[in-house]
Amino acid sequence: MRVFDFYCYNIIDKVKYSKTKAYIDNMLSELGLEYHNVGFLLHCGKVDDTFKKFPVLQKYCRIEDKNRAPEEYGNRYITSVSEKWYEGMIYSDENDLPIVTEIFSKIPRPYNFSFSKLILDGIDWYGNGDLSLAIKPNEVWKQIVPPLPEAIGSSGIMMERDFDDGNKRNTAWVKIEATTASEPRDTSDIINLLEPYFGKPIHHQRNCYFSQDEYEHNSELSKLFSCEAEQLFTDLVQETPPEYWKEVMNAPMIKDLCGKQTINRIFKKNGINASFPKTGLPGANILLFRDEHNYLYDLLIDRSPSTNSISFRMRIESYNFNVWVSDKRFHLRSKEEAAEKVDELARFVVRLKDRINSRLSDSFGDCPKWFYSRRQKYSYLE
Repeated sequence: MRVFDFYCYNIIDKVKYSKTKAYIDNMLSELGLEYHNVGFLLHCGKVDDTFKKFPVLQKYCRIEDKNRAPEEYGNRYITSVSEKWYEGMIYSDENDLPIVTEIFSKIPRPYNFSFSKLILDGIDWYGNGDLSLAIKPNEVWKQIVPPLPEAIGSSGIMMERDFDDGNKRNTAWVKIEATTASEPRDTSDIINLLEPYFGKPIHHQRNCYFSQDEYEHNSELSKLFSCEAEQLFTDLVQETPPEYWKEVMNAPMIKDLCGKQTINRIFKKNGINASFPKTGLPGANILLFRDEHNYLYDLLIDRSPSTNSISFRMRIESYNFNVWVSDKRFHLRSKEEAAEKVDELARFVVRLKDRINSRLSDSFGDCPKWFYSRRQKYSYLE
């Protein structure tokens, strides 16, 4: 197993996106560090105009949806990440680095790609480290092209821009391998080293990477437990009766249908003391708590902004598994009915925990404290 820490920063108060690569180059030079591999992604922009100016980039053209016409806006993206990314093919040719650097120095103008990522990998943070990629190679991840960031463990820095970032966000991810011969290391010394340049991280996640055999074993077990959780939900929680869906959909909005205080009171009544991190989204309530095996229970109860309904989903997480209950939606006619539904949900969570958490421990072992130790300091789990 290999372990990587991913730290997320918003460095807009330090540097604009277009000047970020130069800023990182200068930072690494001052710290006596360097990267050895570069990857990139450009999506939702003027692909043809980019190819006219830089024909060599045509070899990096990928189609998002092969069932749609390639020329449709947003269906082509320019990326060094190959469809065989799980074989380690994610970097650009070294000779193309000047072109890639020029484009990223001119985003959002004149290269106004709505989504862009620049990966600067192979930074040997501690010296004499393993700079090879760690990859989640199972079939579920292989189907996602380009892959989600956590699919690939690497040591480096990634610049990221989304379409609505404007002048309020400039996201940078610092990725550090924490693997040692024993318990994974505390990587805060690197974060302290970068603080004069990047400030403090706003989020942290620790990712573990296993062998193919371990992935397949853990994945199959996770699916079995998830199917059991879904069936228990069906048995214990009543769906909205179809005969009054239309009535509820057309009803006036009920103020304070299902707020944080109500949810917290009902869950506490059922024996669950959860924390409520800020989501920044009106009506969205995330509940977090850990059980005696240090598994994290992550629940979402989200009030619809346009109808008298709530949605629910949950995940039980450890370093080597995820068990989930997929999105459910309930249409409601009153605050009293909403409270009853939340009570049903709370009783389901308690019943599920009592039913499977000891068997989860038998199958996967307890979650080690080091998996969440850094996340507590740099995330909404504070």
